[in-house]
Amino acid sequence: MAEILETTGGIDRAGVCLAAARHAAGTEPVAYDEPVDLTEYDLAFAGRKDNA
Repeated sequence: MAEILETTGGIDRAGVCLAAARHAAGTEPVAYDEPVDLTEYDLAFAGRKDNA
């Protein structure tokens, strides 16, 4: 649960279930070669078309 709290800032039933399933399956976090740029995702999630 500490891992969930550190990565998401909160704990809920869905997060605990997902984390437990990942640990049971032996799923490791994804390690990317380069930093991931989430700018486009952030813009889409915010409903904006640009950075303004």
